[in-house]
Parts: sequence; C-alpha cells; structure tokens
Amino acid sequence: MSVSRGTVSGMATATVISPREQQREDTRKRIFEAAVDEFRREGFALARVDRIVAAAGVARGTFYFHFPTKEHVLLELQVRHEAAIHARLVAMPRPRSARRLLRQIADALLEETEQQIDRHLFREILALHIRRPIDLDLSALSYLSTQAVQQRFADAARSGILRSDMESGQLAVLLLTSFFGFLASDESDDARRASIDSVLEIFLRGISP
Repeated sequence: MSVSRGTVSGMATATVISPREQQREDTRKRIFEAAVDEFRREGFALARVDRIVAAAGVARGTFYFHFPTKEHVLLELQVRHEAAIHARLVAMPRPRSARRLLRQIADALLEETEQQIDRHLFREILALHIRRPIDLDLSALSYLSTQAVQQRFADAARSGILRSDMESGQLAVLLLTSFFGFLASDESDDARRASIDSVLEIFLRGISP
C-alpha cells in the first residue's frame, strides 16, 4: 500500500493509495511516456496507438481507458508543463527590478519547455488549441503558468517595481503569447533566445514605472 503526502491548513496529511490505484497510476504513466516517445519519433499525425500500447505493454483498450484520443495525451503533456513552470515561478525569490522579473519568467518558460517538450510537440499543442476538437474539453485546463505570471506581475506592482495602472492578467497573457510564438519557431536555440530577449526589452519599456 502506497502513501502520498499532502497538506491541509499547513498540516501534513497522508493519503493512502491502494495497490490497485497505484497500479492504475503506473499504467497511465507508462502509456503516457510511450505515447510521447512515439510522437517525438514519428510525429503526432503519424503516431499509431498500436505501437504505443506495444511499447507500454498494455492492451489497446487500456490506452483508450486512460486517454480517449491521442489529443488527450498532448493535453496531459501541457498540464505537466504548466505545473512545472508554475512550481518554478512560485519558488523563485522576489525580484528587485522589473528587468529581473521578466528574466525569471523567460528563463522558467524556456528551460522547462526545452526539458519537457521539443518544438515540434509544442507546435502540436498550440495547434490543438486552434483546432479545439469537439471530444476534448479544454475548459478544464487551469493554465497554471499564466496564473503564476499574473501573480508575479501583481506582486511586482504592489512593491513598486512595476506600473500599478496595468492589469496583471492581460500582461501575463500578452507576454506568454509572445513567447509561445518563438518557442514553436524553427529558429536555432540562440536565435530564439535573442528574439525573446528583444521582446523582453520592448515589454520592459512599457511596464516600468
């Protein structure tokens, strides 16, 4: 029997996971990892469920139990990506300047994306939101990275390093949307970072007090 730790009102709590639940989690993880490997190797459009289940060592029906479509795997990848960026930004020390704040956000987004998602998969995730398949409910996605950036902007405005007359949510969406375009581009890593640095400079002029 597995035990996971959580917190309630600042106090540690233990959540007991039954062997059956742990097995289900392990199976889902194997399928997810096999699917992402297949997407990277063959491309999302050419990825085949039969190869994914063979690599994961499960039946075809087990794939569809956990992920009704291949698009649901992409959504899971985005959820994990969002959570990693959120956790990183929340853990960062409070910056003393608007420039440092923007640098923290850019570094978190770039490094977490480079570690978890190659640019081809990132483009597939963006395309997923454009296509909006009817069998995929995107409204459930929490967009944790946007929430974290919005909170950082709001905190910076209160501390005086950012203009207080600008809506933090709009700033977060505008900045991240600009970044997403470069993250999905075919530019080299150096060129992509240079482009993002240029955006930061332009953005800095608008948000500085």
